[in-house]
Amino acid sequence: MDIILGPDEILYAVGQGALAVECRANDENTIKLLEPLYDLQTALRVTAERSFLKTLGGGM
Repeated sequence: MDIILGPDEILYAVGQGALAVECRANDENTIKLLEPLYDLQTALRVTAERSFLKTLGGGM
């Protein structure tokens, strides 16, 4: 018998599903090109997930 678990029954893996792009801090042209890709809500969620993972002692 197959059982399908819903999102309220199982949590996804911490830190999955976010992509990052890095550039030099003084590279203003690249920073301007990347600005449209920045999403505050995603950044806050990734920070919260990393904090949660650290609290659990994961990622070591």
